[in-house]
Amino acid sequence: LAGYGAARSGVYVDPGAQPGAFVAQAIHRLPTLLSAQLLGVWADLSGMVPFLGNYAFPTLITLLVVVLGVLIAIFLPLLREDRLARFFFTGMLLSAVPVCSTFPADRLLVFIGVGGMGLIARFLETLARPSPLFVRAAAGYLVLVHLVLAPPLLVLRARSMDSVERLLHLTDLGIPRDPAITGKTVVLVNTPGDVFQGYQQLTRASRGIPKPHALRWLSTGLTPVAITRTGERTLQLEPEGGFLQFDVDRMLTDPRVPFSVGQRIAIEGMNVEVLTVSDDGRPARVRFTFDRALDDASLLFMRWDGANLVPYALPPVGERETLPAIDMRALIALSEKVH
Repeated sequence: LAGYGAARSGVYVDPGAQPGAFVAQAIHRLPTLLSAQLLGVWADLSGMVPFLGNYAFPTLITLLVVVLGVLIAIFLPLLREDRLARFFFTGMLLSAVPVCSTFPADRLLVFIGVGGMGLIARFLETLARPSPLFVRAAAGYLVLVHLVLAPPLLVLRARSMDSVERLLHLTDLGIPRDPAITGKTVVLVNTPGDVFQGYQQLTRASRGIPKPHALRWLSTGLTPVAITRTGERTLQLEPEGGFLQFDVDRMLTDPRVPFSVGQRIAIEGMNVEVLTVSDDGRPARVRFTFDRALDDASLLFMRWDGANLVPYALPPVGERETLPAIDMRALIALSEKVH
């Protein structure tokens, strides 16, 4: 009501302003969060699963729902007879609902964990009396996850933001750091994802590292990207499958608001025009028109070469070149070696 919250994002959803979109996201975010709390599944992995293939994400969510459903069914006798267990279960469930407004991550489990802790403790107390074998098997799994594995895994799971930092650092290494960069506009024709470049200018400023006058990225490169130089100041880009295919690239784009052919967006030093759109309203082919020649010394074009950002020589006018897809799994493995 005060004008705060999230708007025009495909990642953060305001439940008050977008109840339908919130429910649609909660259908898979809620079981992911509860599975992370009760089953020990690392919630942060849900953001990487879509990169494994078209069917990986729905398959994982279906599996989590089934296993979670079995576990809750095992809890049912306890919930029927134990008021305190119902209190903890209700608190866990209600705490999980608000944080479905963003992507699942272990850092969101603080309040969910208060209810989960009490529920599991009450469940384990039931082992003092005779129980069916499948109930004892479930209890054994919970003991293994929460008493044996949780303490050492806490070190790895708490390290998740360090892993993100390594990825951000890796995608920043190729951009020059000498003072001359402050007078240039760095243009990335492809990048692993919006999230990587979105923090770079702020990070450099906070650490006193020289930063470009402006940083632009034309496309994410998780699929092959075709680049055509159509004029002295113009480029056309056409990623295979179109722009904004993955949720991770929709932080600042609401998928419910479609793009249209001929739509123009003005940015300092550059104009963007949507030439064609996909069936679901995403840009498919886009023209970028700069306010100066692409060969101007103030523009530094770069591309991802598989391990780093490197200077990119644009194709001649009228020529077309296709850059290969970026292997996200290889990038993550590479980032673990960065110090």
